[in-house]
Amino acid sequence: MAEPVVLTGNAYEFQRDLGRYWRHVRRSAGINVTAQGWIYKNAFKGLLAALNVAGEAPTDENLNGRFWFMRRLLTVSGDLDSKFAAAVMTSPTMQMLDKALPERIRYCFDAWRDLAIWNEVYRVSAGMEYDPRAVQNPPELARARQIFLRTLAKLQSTRLSDWVPFERLVDDLKRNNYDWLFPRNFKGRKLKGGTVYYQTPYYYNNNPYSITFTNVKSESQGWDVIERSVMALMLSGPLGWMGIVDVTYTAAHPDERAAPTAVKLTPVGSWLLGLTAQPEFPETGGRLVVQPNFTVIAIEPIADAILVQLDGFADVTGGDRAINYVITRQSVYRAQREGKSIASIVALLETHSGLPLPANVRRTLEEWDEQHGRITFHRKAHLVQFADDAALQGARGALGHDNVHVIAPGFARVSRDVADPIGALDDAGWSPLVTHGQKSDAAGSLALDESGRITFLNSVPSIYSVGAVAPFAEGSPVPNHITANSVRTAMTQGHKLEKMLDALERASGASLPKKLETNLRTWAGFYGQATMQPVILLELSSAEVLANLVEARELRGYVTAIPGSATPLAVVNAEHADEVRSALAERGVVIIDK
Repeated sequence: MAEPVVLTGNAYEFQRDLGRYWRHVRRSAGINVTAQGWIYKNAFKGLLAALNVAGEAPTDENLNGRFWFMRRLLTVSGDLDSKFAAAVMTSPTMQMLDKALPERIRYCFDAWRDLAIWNEVYRVSAGMEYDPRAVQNPPELARARQIFLRTLAKLQSTRLSDWVPFERLVDDLKRNNYDWLFPRNFKGRKLKGGTVYYQTPYYYNNNPYSITFTNVKSESQGWDVIERSVMALMLSGPLGWMGIVDVTYTAAHPDERAAPTAVKLTPVGSWLLGLTAQPEFPETGGRLVVQPNFTVIAIEPIADAILVQLDGFADVTGGDRAINYVITRQSVYRAQREGKSIASIVALLETHSGLPLPANVRRTLEEWDEQHGRITFHRKAHLVQFADDAALQGARGALGHDNVHVIAPGFARVSRDVADPIGALDDAGWSPLVTHGQKSDAAGSLALDESGRITFLNSVPSIYSVGAVAPFAEGSPVPNHITANSVRTAMTQGHKLEKMLDALERASGASLPKKLETNLRTWAGFYGQATMQPVILLELSSAEVLANLVEARELRGYVTAIPGSATPLAVVNAEHADEVRSALAERGVVIIDK
């Protein structure tokens, strides 16, 4: 007889996978779900890979009861937002996952036992492919679970180390709690003639689950088909997944629907069913190992809260008992954009590794931090441009000294704390000239004369006006003249002539002076080079004669027809004029020199 297959329940591993599930959704910025409520297949494959079970589990969520159960727990706890009408499953906050491990384990157990998140009766009737919205859990099912658990605790209580045969559990419930799953309080229906038609509880009108079990032909058959299967689903499904029981099977690869041969409560299960005290949980002892190659190894047991922080500035690369991360410039930049400082990253790594960071890692993080602060984008910012120090002091007086930050000669950025900087300047008597971002073409903001001299129409030209001509002009900080040298320099830097002409016309608001346009084209090399040489023009009596001469072997290449001319004309190569004359004379052509 073959040795039984033992599946050992592990509550810690289940809780670890719940955390990995949530963190994967968080790192993915949400997971798309179908209109039917299931995770798309490709996204589900990514989830399987994140939990290190790729290739070992069905790639459809509706065929994978354990993952669907985990999603239901995370949803009811508030760790996932997984409404069926929504197109994306998201991870708003840590709720249940932020609790201590014993609290998390008890919460999951109580949620399965008492809340409407799972329905083994429906799974018996519909098989593995079922509607995810059909999770209605009538009070009768919660009552049935409690009776089932009390029976299991009673049979296990005499000797906690003994296995309870599955058949013994079935027989005890059948003998002592025959109606534990289906209340037998239905009434028969009278037919014509007074005959009573006996209906079983396996018909939808006679059970609280509103399910008709078409494979049940009689009540005596139904108990062994339905109740027995529900027990198997409870043991092989949620109780086994959550680490409440150890289960044995005859099959080598049992699934959720497989009937076990025996069951035994784990130490966690004995505690939850009130038979023993709370066991010790491996909540401490884990740590981080930071290596000089920027790899971070998170060694279990380690709190989910620490892993969530690691996710914020490092990328997961794999691992099971020890999760591997790598710190990159991009991952750190991602964290900085979310407000995390390098100091906080260093503090986390050193606190949970118990050691100073490798010198090269710390130095590189500090260099990245310096480079990160070099360029800053201020969206929807107000920029004040001032002509002299008096104007700057006036702006500071109107807007507040601490709200005006000089960023370059003649320019200052106004803090967002100032609600209406334009109005404040106007009230202070400065009447600012306002240029909005959508008018960045600076049309009609300057004048150009034929020599290329630039005259700005405002005493303090806007950055848009300056930017319109600066690539093609000389002068700093304000350009004042377009010269041959400045145009040639612009061409070598990749600027195009036509775009330069368009930009200058737009900025001046008028056509360019003719002389300036000619100069610009000349300086840009528009006209290129030309070659002049003497030629002989040959006029013939007809087009047919011309065509014959052009094709003549001895004249080929010496005579070139001029297409489109009013009379038959051709150009004769001066070096071969004598050969052409001889050929024409041989053909009886009288040559008239002009």
